[in-house]
Formats: sequence, C-alpha cells, structure tokens
Amino acid sequence: MRALLRDWLYFLNNLKNIVRIKVKFKEADIRDPLQVAYSNINNIDISKNVFIDVKSTIRIMDDCKLSIGEGTYIGPFSHLSGTMNSSLQFSMRTHRHLYIGGKHSDEDSEPR
Repeated sequence: MRALLRDWLYFLNNLKNIVRIKVKFKEADIRDPLQVAYSNINNIDISKNVFIDVKSTIRIMDDCKLSIGEGTYIGPFSHLSGTMNSSLQFSMRTHRHLYIGGKHSDEDSEPR
C-alpha cells in the first residue's frame, strides 16, 4: 500500500511540475508525456518556438540553470539534467539547426 501511495504522490508531483512548465512557457511546444523535476522554476528559461518532443526528461536541481534558446528542437527520449552550480544552455543563436536527441524505436534496441 505504501508503494502505491508513493507512486501516486510521485505522479501528482510530476503532473504539477508539467503544468507549471507549460503555463510559464506557453510559446514553446512541449509534448506529453514528459518528466519534470526542478528545485526552482525560475532557474529554467525556455524561449518561444522551442519544441520538446515526447518522453523527454528535464531535471534541474539545486542552483543549476537551464536556458533553451528560440527555435531549438529537443528530440524524443532526451534527458536534460543538471545539478549544483552548472549551467545548461542550448540556443539556435550559437548552433545552426540545433537538434538535441536521437531517433528511438523498438528496432534500434534489437540485437544485430
């Protein structure tokens, strides 16, 4: 029963974080499902015309700062994680046609 309650609380907390991210960054296209964890939402900056594809994970803890510049595409199954005094910056201004992530499918995981 405790495990079920713990899982339910995790789900609700993640849902709350997703809603806050989507409300704060309305001009970005953020697809579900998404996992989000952060210590301070003010340490995250997502510009307009940013696309974050399905099943991505954003974990920004402690004093880490995340900045995603305008026009950036973050592919499916991507993980953006940072802790302590680090800074993650992704921007089309510094990278032409920036694409973060890779194509993932069941075929990719089959042994050859």
